[in-house]
Amino acid sequence: MNPPATKPPAPLHGRNRRGLTLLEVLIATALLAVLSVACVPAIARAMVVLHEGERVPKGSLQMAELQVVADAVLEDPKRSGGFGLGATPLHGLATAEIAWPSDMSSGEHAAITVRAIRSREPNADHIWLLFECEGVTVSRWVELPASKDDKEDRQR
Repeated sequence: MNPPATKPPAPLHGRNRRGLTLLEVLIATALLAVLSVACVPAIARAMVVLHEGERVPKGSLQMAELQVVADAVLEDPKRSGGFGLGATPLHGLATAEIAWPSDMSSGEHAAITVRAIRSREPNADHIWLLFECEGVTVSRWVELPASKDDKEDRQR
């Protein structure tokens, strides 16, 4: 038994067609080229607008700079040539002004104000230090030294 005969598809424009002609490919390429050239100015303007928002005026404070100083203060508050905190321990601060170390800044900045925020809980084991300069604020957590009562409780 022979399978049923299938009729071949009708030819398009007098011949079998399986792909695009060279002319069709060239026309499609030319259209894509025209569209891409027309879009380039719009894309260029958009990129300029995006990069304008990223520009930082010279001398303006970067948060990363203030974070570096805050970490350095916590690491070594009595640093030589440093911060001007003197013998005051960090947990004893209320408010202080410290100078920018010359090796930690990309420009001239105002003094940094350091404020201690104490917890209202009587048994708090830490304070927060807020480092503020030119509208930028960075906070750091500082552990309080254990009191005599805490030391006695630990020894028991």
